[in-house]
Amino acid sequence: MTDNSVLFLKLLKAAFCSDEALRALSSDSAFRQNVDWDGLLGQISENAMEAIAFDGLQRLNGCDGFHSGLDLEENEDIRYEWMGFNITTEQDFEHYGKVLAALAGYLSSHGAGRILVLKGYGLALNYPDPSHRTVGDIDIYSLDGKSEEIDRLLSRFKGFQIIQKGERHSHAMFDGISIENHYFFTFPDSRVWDNGVEDTLKKDVASNSKAFVINGEGIYLPSATFNAIFMIWHMAQHFRLENVSLRQLTDWMNFLKKESSNVDWHLVTEVWSKNYKTEFASMVNGVLIDYFGMDPALVPALPRNHGNETKFIEFVMEAPPLKIRGFEAVLKYWRRRWNFRITQNESWFRLLMRAVKRHLISKS
Repeated sequence: MTDNSVLFLKLLKAAFCSDEALRALSSDSAFRQNVDWDGLLGQISENAMEAIAFDGLQRLNGCDGFHSGLDLEENEDIRYEWMGFNITTEQDFEHYGKVLAALAGYLSSHGAGRILVLKGYGLALNYPDPSHRTVGDIDIYSLDGKSEEIDRLLSRFKGFQIIQKGERHSHAMFDGISIENHYFFTFPDSRVWDNGVEDTLKKDVASNSKAFVINGEGIYLPSATFNAIFMIWHMAQHFRLENVSLRQLTDWMNFLKKESSNVDWHLVTEVWSKNYKTEFASMVNGVLIDYFGMDPALVPALPRNHGNETKFIEFVMEAPPLKIRGFEAVLKYWRRRWNFRITQNESWFRLLMRAVKRHLISKS
């Protein structure tokens, strides 16, 4: 792992760890080195973690006796650039909330029923400062079985543009933000091996979703148990096909800090076990405990493999996503055999054949 990657991880740890852990971290020799500012800020920006890394630096600067090569008073250009990133992140979050509220209000006024908002906004609420989590898509799901009606409503609303309609969700754009209207939580062609994940998630949202008001408009957010199942499933899909992002890791940690006591861990660990996700979940939790200072009491005790955890965090920090293009698809699946083994009890070759089949169907 590069010096910049080590420093980046320590800044993220500083943003979220306890005061006691922060005091210990403030004396870390990594902060006394000469800093490659362009490289460090470039890596932070590539991961869209500018505001959170800055929060970590601010917390460290508040520690008595903290001496650092990260002295922004002597690096005015970097300080202003970083502060500009932070302002943009906060403005984007405010805009995201307004678009979400406008979407919810429009759908509600046209009889679309109850709208569940997945991932983004609800997960941001778990952060110390929600506006410092970078925003992405707005993911919605109809709690009243009106997904097709929502697509029709979106296509008629001025400013919305339905870009494509996939097997799992449609994809629209509005005011610069991607809107994904989900038909399924998992993938339709995974029913033969998901061992009831989709049914478990649908059963949970039907009875345990929580009403929430944003800018005067009503939406619903998933339960803690739903998120504990869905977030690990979703992260595992990214890991085997692309990579896990640092934001996904901090989403999981901040979710656990706020909601762990509300999770039905018996059900969650049962679902993980049935779907070959226990080893992956343990690996993610271990990395958060060792590298981010997460309290191990927040998660069930699972067998750990420290070698896999090291390999995982190095992969997250250094491996670029691979895109599927022709024969590169085969190379991608071959290079990521370990990713598949750790997340799914299915041969990499069979997964490749299913991916090829899905690609051919989408082109037909």
